[in-house]
Formats: sequence, structure tokens, C-alpha cells
Amino acid sequence: MMQYEQGKTFEAENLLTLRKKMTPQQIQQEMIAISHFLKESSITKIGSIITATHGVEMIKQEQIFDMEIMIPIDKCSIEDDKYLLKPQLKIVNAIYIRHEGNPQGIQNLLIQLQKDMEFHKLTQITTAYNVNIKEPSGPKGLNNMITDIYIGVNPNIL
Repeated sequence: MMQYEQGKTFEAENLLTLRKKMTPQQIQQEMIAISHFLKESSITKIGSIITATHGVEMIKQEQIFDMEIMIPIDKCSIEDDKYLLKPQLKIVNAIYIRHEGNPQGIQNLLIQLQKDMEFHKLTQITTAYNVNIKEPSGPKGLNNMITDIYIGVNPNIL
């Protein structure tokens, strides 16, 4: 059995958000574009980057992710049609688990967690929200990343 905590709450406010279907390469390009946008707009990131994958599909033998990127910022408005401002993200009654190391290992962790949730008859009601606690400092920094993962589950016992 894996070690995770139940009944957790995660909250974030004032989030610059982008949700679209992207390849892994496009996700990296968008992260760079967001960073440039923040700098050019004199907007300060005031918390951890949050990502959520809402779906994955194969198109022409390439994985396309329905990805949402959320960044807590210090402004209450933004002037750009590409990004939205989400006033609040709140996940209650969540399963929480921490992943330390290369983010490529998160998928295996989520598969194990899903099996454990099924065993304990827990019903997932949100996608996994990944909160980057420690971001990489270059390509070699990937192995030192820390990601907190929150998945909302139905509190009802049936």
C-alpha cells in the first residue's frame, strides 16, 4: 500500500490560467511564453505552478494533452485574450501525495494511486492537480523536483 493522506484541502487564488490541447513540446513552449508574458506585463508569480491534465488523446501517433496551467499572480486583472484569470481553485476532501524526483515518475504513481483508490472504494471526482513545490533548475534539476498531487474524491460512503 502506498502512503497518502485523505481529507486534504488545497486552495489557490488569483490564477492566470491557460487551458488547451498541446503536445509535450507545445506545453514547454507555452510555459516559456507565459513566463515572458508575466515579465512583459510586470506581473509577479506569487506561488507554485499548478497543472492539471483533463484528457489525453492520440492524433497521428502523437500524444495530445488537454492541459490546464495555472499560476498564482499578484494582479487582479490581466489584459490578454490568450489567458484567463481564475479567482479561486479549491479542492476539498482530496487525496494528497507527494512525488519527489523526475516528473516522468508521476504517471506510474498515479496508476498505483488509482488502484489503491479502487481497492478502498474511493470515487475520484476531479482530475489530479499537480503543484510544483520545487521546480527544476535546468535539465539536470528534473531529478530534484517536488510535486504535491491532489485528487478530489467523493466524500459519500455508499
